[in-house]
Amino acid sequence: VIASLTTAQVAALSGSRLEALTTAQMAALTSDQAVALTTDQIQVLRADQVAAMATSPFAALATEQIGALSSAQLARLTTAQLTALDTEQIVALRTAAITGLTASLVASLTSDQVAALTTEQIAALGTRQITGFETADLNAMTSEQLQALTSRQVASLTTNQISNLTTTQLIAIEAEDIAALDRKSTRLNSS
Repeated sequence: VIASLTTAQVAALSGSRLEALTTAQMAALTSDQAVALTTDQIQVLRADQVAAMATSPFAALATEQIGALSSAQLARLTTAQLTALDTEQIVALRTAAITGLTASLVASLTSDQVAALTTEQIAALGTRQITGFETADLNAMTSEQLQALTSRQVASLTTNQISNLTTTQLIAIEAEDIAALDRKSTRLNSS
């Protein structure tokens, strides 16, 4: 049924009709049909519907559509969907929504995607998400991105993450945040 809909018909679907689509129907959505969805329609979709979209149609979404995704929708993305996004789409993710990414999804981000994150997006990440960054991803971060880390985020870095930061990156981390590392180190050494 969904495959026979034109892009105009997809764009005209009401919220209740969209909510009634099964995950199997969402999986059958073509790239052209996905691009036809309005931002209002994207916001109506359940998280499981978004997760059911095939990777190509999901990656075809415009930055405005990606920006309409909620934290609940982001939390249910597949690794393939997330890694298929280009850097402009990553930047388009709303800061409030990016908090929905799980640590495993953060770990799946490519180094280019991590390097594209805005300082606001980085500052919004939780400590569990920060520990999800792979060392190569942290090495891709700019000085500005590292400066955006809060003391709590810096304190949550794993020993492996810290030991793989470059001297330039360590210098970029603010003094109060380095103090958080010192406190963490003191707690670990006294255990």
